[in-house]
Amino acid sequence: MKSILTFLVLGLFWGLSACDSKQSAATNETDSNTPPSATVANVNNAPNTSSTTSDNTTAKAGVAKIEFDKVQHDFGTIKEGEVVKHKFTFKNVGNVPLVISDVKPTCGCTTTNFTKTPVMPNGQGEIELQFDSSGKAGPQHKPVTVLANVEGGQTQLVLTATVEAKPTIAGPYRNQ
Repeated sequence: MKSILTFLVLGLFWGLSACDSKQSAATNETDSNTPPSATVANVNNAPNTSSTTSDNTTAKAGVAKIEFDKVQHDFGTIKEGEVVKHKFTFKNVGNVPLVISDVKPTCGCTTTNFTKTPVMPNGQGEIELQFDSSGKAGPQHKPVTVLANVEGGQTQLVLTATVEAKPTIAGPYRNQ
């Protein structure tokens, strides 16, 4: 039994090393057929990714910059089962169109609706978040991640609320 297990382990290592050498050979073959002028930088045809602004800070070109009026909203005290909404407004203060690819809440109690078309420089957009407090009693903190073509790739918005629990009826006459 030990010899069979040893044979299988050795065969696995031999197979993996053979796959690795084929991949290396394929990579080397591709590199030898590629003309020296076709480097990664040339293939991307990307413009210079940094520029200096008048206040001597370096800003990235090719990425938008998003600016929210505020990034956190507190609904205050709400009753359990209540559905509340808030619209976050933002402005593209960058020099390229802002594209929001997704808005991801951290739980199913929060839904999103957001500007899906590119927001031009100096243009505005909005992200509407809806929080359903059903089954959520006590203090609530709901982060939502905004994925966009901004430096760092994401921005975080936060909804907070204090949810008053529904009164429960105990005993033989409770509602079912």
